[in-house]
Amino acid sequence: MDQLTALRSDARKIGDQISAIESEQRKTANGAKVGCYFRTRNGYSCPQKPSDYWWLYAKCTRMDDDGFLYAFKFQTDCHGKIEIEEDAHSYHMQHYEPCSKVEFDRAWHKLRKRVQIFTL
Repeated sequence: MDQLTALRSDARKIGDQISAIESEQRKTANGAKVGCYFRTRNGYSCPQKPSDYWWLYAKCTRMDDDGFLYAFKFQTDCHGKIEIEEDAHSYHMQHYEPCSKVEFDRAWHKLRKRVQIFTL
Protein backbone atom coordinates (compact mmCIF):
# COMPACT_ATOMS: atom_id res chain seq x y z
CA MET A 1 0.00 0.00 0.00
CA ASP A 2 1.47 3.33 -0.99
CA GLN A 3 1.52 6.41 1.22
CA LEU A 4 -1.37 8.16 -0.57
CA THR A 5 -3.66 5.14 -0.22
CA ALA A 6 -2.78 4.83 3.47
CA LEU A 7 -3.47 8.52 4.09
CA ARG A 8 -6.84 8.30 2.30
CA SER A 9 -7.74 5.30 4.42
CA ASP A 10 -6.81 7.20 7.59
CA ALA A 11 -8.77 10.26 6.42
CA ARG A 12 -11.90 8.10 5.87
CA LYS A 13 -11.57 6.61 9.35
CA ILE A 14 -11.15 10.06 10.92
CA GLY A 15 -14.09 11.40 8.86
CA ASP A 16 -16.26 8.53 10.10
CA GLN A 17 -15.26 9.27 13.70
CA ILE A 18 -16.05 12.98 13.28
CA SER A 19 -19.44 12.15 11.73
CA ALA A 20 -20.30 9.83 14.62
CA ILE A 21 -19.45 12.50 17.20
CA GLU A 22 -21.41 15.19 15.30
CA SER A 23 -24.38 12.83 15.01
CA GLU A 24 -24.41 12.22 18.78
CA GLN A 25 -24.19 15.96 19.43
CA ARG A 26 -27.16 16.59 17.09
CA LYS A 27 -29.19 13.86 18.77
CA THR A 28 -28.55 15.44 22.17
CA ALA A 29 -29.40 18.94 20.95
CA ASN A 30 -32.44 17.98 18.86
CA GLY A 31 -34.07 15.17 20.82
CA ALA A 32 -36.24 17.45 22.94
CA LYS A 33 -37.57 19.28 19.86
CA VAL A 34 -39.48 16.29 18.47
CA GLY A 35 -43.20 16.84 19.01
CA CYS A 36 -42.75 20.58 19.59
CA TYR A 37 -44.20 23.50 17.62
CA PHE A 38 -42.23 26.35 16.08
CA ARG A 39 -42.56 29.38 13.86
CA THR A 40 -40.19 31.65 11.98
CA ARG A 41 -40.55 34.86 10.02
CA ASN A 42 -40.21 34.28 6.31
CA GLY A 43 -39.94 36.69 3.41
CA TYR A 44 -38.58 37.03 -0.07
CA SER A 45 -35.10 38.41 -0.69
CA CYS A 46 -35.80 42.16 -0.54
CA PRO A 47 -38.67 42.86 1.85
CA GLN A 48 -39.48 46.56 2.10
CA LYS A 49 -42.28 46.68 4.67
CA PRO A 50 -43.61 44.53 7.53
CA SER A 51 -46.41 43.12 5.35
CA ASP A 52 -43.74 41.53 3.12
CA TYR A 53 -43.14 38.98 5.90
CA TRP A 54 -45.27 36.05 7.01
CA TRP A 55 -45.06 33.19 9.50
CA LEU A 56 -43.84 29.74 8.54
CA TYR A 57 -45.10 27.18 11.07
CA ALA A 58 -43.52 23.81 11.80
CA LYS A 59 -44.14 20.82 14.01
CA CYS A 60 -41.11 18.58 14.52
CA THR A 61 -42.37 15.10 13.78
CA ARG A 62 -39.25 12.97 13.96
CA MET A 63 -35.49 12.76 14.17
CA ASP A 64 -33.45 10.44 11.96
CA ASP A 65 -30.55 8.21 13.03
CA ASP A 66 -28.07 11.05 12.41
CA GLY A 67 -29.95 13.50 14.64
CA PHE A 68 -31.49 15.57 11.82
CA LEU A 69 -35.03 16.84 12.34
CA TYR A 70 -38.02 16.49 10.05
CA ALA A 71 -41.14 18.58 10.32
CA PHE A 72 -44.62 19.20 9.02
CA LYS A 73 -44.47 22.79 7.73
CA PHE A 74 -46.90 25.24 6.23
CA GLN A 75 -47.04 28.90 5.25
CA THR A 76 -49.05 31.41 3.27
CA ASP A 77 -46.76 34.01 1.71
CA CYS A 78 -47.45 37.72 1.27
CA HIS A 79 -48.98 37.03 -2.17
CA GLY A 80 -51.34 34.34 -0.90
CA LYS A 81 -49.28 31.37 -2.14
CA ILE A 82 -49.76 28.39 0.17
CA GLU A 83 -47.04 25.82 0.76
CA ILE A 84 -47.37 22.63 2.79
CA GLU A 85 -44.53 20.16 3.36
CA GLU A 86 -45.41 16.90 5.05
CA ASP A 87 -41.93 15.67 5.96
CA ALA A 88 -39.46 18.51 5.43
CA HIS A 89 -35.81 17.95 6.33
CA SER A 90 -35.25 20.70 8.88
CA TYR A 91 -31.70 20.05 10.15
CA HIS A 92 -31.85 21.74 13.56
CA MET A 93 -34.67 24.36 13.55
CA GLN A 94 -32.01 26.95 14.42
CA HIS A 95 -33.88 30.02 13.12
CA TYR A 96 -37.24 29.01 14.57
CA GLU A 97 -38.80 30.15 17.81
CA PRO A 98 -41.10 27.97 19.88
CA CYS A 99 -44.83 28.57 19.57
CA SER A 100 -47.78 27.01 21.35
CA LYS A 101 -49.89 24.17 20.00
CA VAL A 102 -52.85 26.57 20.22
CA GLU A 103 -51.17 29.12 17.94
CA PHE A 104 -50.03 26.39 15.52
CA ASP A 105 -53.52 24.87 15.39
CA ARG A 106 -55.12 28.30 14.92
CA ALA A 107 -52.83 29.07 11.96
CA TRP A 108 -53.44 25.61 10.45
CA HIS A 109 -57.21 26.02 10.83
CA LYS A 110 -57.02 29.45 9.13
CA LEU A 111 -55.07 27.97 6.20
CA ARG A 112 -57.50 25.05 5.84
CA LYS A 113 -60.46 27.41 5.93
CA ARG A 114 -58.86 29.51 3.18
CA VAL A 115 -58.29 26.43 1.01
CA GLN A 116 -61.83 25.22 1.64
CA ILE A 117 -63.19 28.34 -0.06
CA PHE A 118 -61.61 27.18 -3.31
CA THR A 119 -62.87 23.63 -3.06
CA LEU A 120 -66.58 24.45 -2.73
